[in-house]
Amino acid sequence: MDEQARRSAAPAKAPPAISRFYLHMPTGAAETHCRILASHRDALLFSMYEAFADEPRFYDQELFVYIGGTPSLTLLPPCCTGSIMEEEEAYYASDNSSFTSDGVASWLASDDDDDACYDDDQQQPQEETGPLTGITQFELQAVGIYRHDDNYVVAYLCVSRCITPGSQAKDLEAQMRLYYSSDSRWELHALPISHHHHNARTYISDLTRWSCTKVITFGTYLCWIDYNCGILFWDVSAEVLQVTFLKLPVDAHLFPEACMDMYRNICVVQDQGNNKKMKFIDVRPYHGYYFRPPPNSSHFELNIWTLAIDGDDGNNNMMMSWVHELVIRDHDLVPSPHHGPLMFPVMSTEEPHIAYFMVRPYGYFVNKTWIVPLDLNGRSAKDAFLYLKGEEDLLGDDADTTRTNDHCFEPFLTCDVNLF
Repeated sequence: MDEQARRSAAPAKAPPAISRFYLHMPTGAAETHCRILASHRDALLFSMYEAFADEPRFYDQELFVYIGGTPSLTLLPPCCTGSIMEEEEAYYASDNSSFTSDGVASWLASDDDDDACYDDDQQQPQEETGPLTGITQFELQAVGIYRHDDNYVVAYLCVSRCITPGSQAKDLEAQMRLYYSSDSRWELHALPISHHHHNARTYISDLTRWSCTKVITFGTYLCWIDYNCGILFWDVSAEVLQVTFLKLPVDAHLFPEACMDMYRNICVVQDQGNNKKMKFIDVRPYHGYYFRPPPNSSHFELNIWTLAIDGDDGNNNMMMSWVHELVIRDHDLVPSPHHGPLMFPVMSTEEPHIAYFMVRPYGYFVNKTWIVPLDLNGRSAKDAFLYLKGEEDLLGDDADTTRTNDHCFEPFLTCDVNLF
């Protein structure tokens, strides 16, 4: 892909209106996919990927950082892999568990390493590895960004049952790939995962099925979220790298077929003292969680929890717990929301008593879609505003967005670009 040929723009609208990110490609360019991954302050992280012409089963994946303050667009270098033996030699020579290239014994190990370690349900590497030999391909939903002053760090995290020598992990480890803009290079870190579980077996069971949905920032933390499981925290400001797991206050992995980001969200809001608070919001339909809400599913129970941080446990581990704050049922609201079930909840950053939901009629065709604000304190639904105009939008500049959203809605991304 030609970097010089791309242009990006993020025209901001005042909340609660929804802003869009536009990427302009040159005429005649190959079919290219774009996905927004994460944001922090005035930094927006997105990926572009397109199939190789000679080998369409492989995709050329690139990461970009868009800065909105003084607009700039940066293409990150690829995260290259190395051999396991080289990494082990580097480990023993430096006496630590961090490396500057990727070669851990995991499912992301280099394809030409015969002694790589693989999970039970993963295939052994093939001799012919294609055009991506030596290049790490990320699970895009597990890549996040943290902005600090004029610099930023892009971070990827996966959970592995294959333990890197020297990581001090026992059953599972967190494997991180970090790109620091100040150094313009990737690093690898293999770390144990601390947790607050009394039952170690439950902790292992939860994380063995870990599947990251998105990455957000909370204060000095980057947070990897699995809505069926919990959150992995990394304190970017800490001198010692450490990853901590916190379970969500709901039953885990009971609804494997459901898209849980349709019903749940982790939001960071400001209280009256401008302190950051993490909220977990769960919209539980009475009919249960499904891949796509069925008709006549407007009955629900809405629960909200707030994360409480109770200080240090003496081992540099922050003590965290969930405090149940609120429960609202559909018959409690006046007037009751209309047009369909509540989906994709988002809490207002500056007015945490206001939550927004996407609402649309049931169906697999282009429909009008509304955003419905709820006053959680007053237990009332405010005036809805139109988000998509249905078939009318198929005639405008955003026709491709309308078609995509009709069958594959993505959660809304909270972003502070408009403040800079």
